[in-house]
Amino acid sequence: MTEHTPRAAPAAATGSDCAPLPPSTADDPPERFGAPCPIAVGDEVTHFQDESVGGRVVFLYSEDGVAMCLVEEPGNPHAVAVPPWFLRRVGGDEFVFAEQMADLVSAQKATAAWVLDRKQQEALSHARELAGQVATVIDDLVGGRSPSVVPDDSLANCLEHSLADLGEFRNLISSVGLLAETADHTAVPVE
Repeated sequence: MTEHTPRAAPAAATGSDCAPLPPSTADDPPERFGAPCPIAVGDEVTHFQDESVGGRVVFLYSEDGVAMCLVEEPGNPHAVAVPPWFLRRVGGDEFVFAEQMADLVSAQKATAAWVLDRKQQEALSHARELAGQVATVIDDLVGGRSPSVVPDDSLANCLEHSLADLGEFRNLISSVGLLAETADHTAVPVE
């Protein structure tokens, strides 16, 4: 099975100006995925491209809004994290499953786009505030004055953490097939 390693929560940035996004938890309500997930804990599943690879779903969780299943595979001591749309349930009505999975993927694409925008806006806010402080220093120095402000280290730290979180989320949604990036690094929905 294609393994996806759940990423660790970003380290908390220091400083009062930095407000991190709340983490996803395993105790989120079932609608946390935006649509019902046709795969449940206890289901026997196979990989959608290779039916010889499979196992049993032991946990469903949300990673920054992205639905993930932990699958125990026979002979593998570690559960593997896989998005549900990479899986097929063993048995059951394939037509109903396909319809439910299409609804889930559609909802997940919308969620991914929303979370991506939220993370971009958070980083942009920190960048603009820091840029304003740097612009003031430049203006003071060009005018021959002592700088009236010293750029805030905690703000730079918040920007660094926001950019790292944004990059990790872009990697996540790209690796699970929800969004792709164009040559100019613009995120676009996968058709």
